[in-house]
Amino acid sequence: MDEQSKKVYDAMKDRFTNMTEDKIGTMIINRPPREVIRDIRSLESPAADCADALNHLGFDNFGIPATILRPVVDRKVAIGPALTILNAPGHSDLWPYEFTDIFLISKPGDFVAISGEGYEHTGSWGGTTTGIASELQLAGTVSKWPCRDRNVILKHGYPVWVPGHTPLPTIQLITKAIMVPIELHGVTINPGDLIVADSTGIVVIPNQAVSDVHNQIKGTAESVQMSHLGSIPDEHIDAVHKGLE
Repeated sequence: MDEQSKKVYDAMKDRFTNMTEDKIGTMIINRPPREVIRDIRSLESPAADCADALNHLGFDNFGIPATILRPVVDRKVAIGPALTILNAPGHSDLWPYEFTDIFLISKPGDFVAISGEGYEHTGSWGGTTTGIASELQLAGTVSKWPCRDRNVILKHGYPVWVPGHTPLPTIQLITKAIMVPIELHGVTINPGDLIVADSTGIVVIPNQAVSDVHNQIKGTAESVQMSHLGSIPDEHIDAVHKGLE
């Protein structure tokens, strides 16, 4: 933990229930300007367009398709800086869950990302955490493990991407650390990296590349719009207008 993070931690350490200083990588992340989130959200295909931009910029291993991690709530778009949780095999009866200290660090619009090792069929996210995340106005959650309480998640409409669903409790996992680099299906996610998720899957934009990707997608959106308009014959446009009259 860097000195600035340590100062933040010392000021609020009494509020943490499970995570000690040695289990927290950082307390501070660089959150993107709101206009970046707005512009990405305005795209017709946010994840795909950001993937194209990253590919053009020379990045690789930045995406996870929905064939691996599927949205619980369909047609949701979630975009936000990553708050990371690293799990490990073990047994825990702690309540609140070990990783819920991540909520103390969160701000509205943040995106929870969970990975690590441990029993693959246990739940790592459920109704209680969804309720808290919704109240805190977080962007969404992505996890290596299945989620519990699917109906509660649907009721809240909170965006979650997981491999499936399970009734099994979270007690079969322990939280090794929070706010540290994690790897999720071959994709490295650092605290503060920008996660873009929609019905097609998840794309992770490294924090240092957010500005370049933003510039790239703005240019792409403009050119696509112009090419779409230019490719439609005038008589087709006139026919549509007449049909609307």
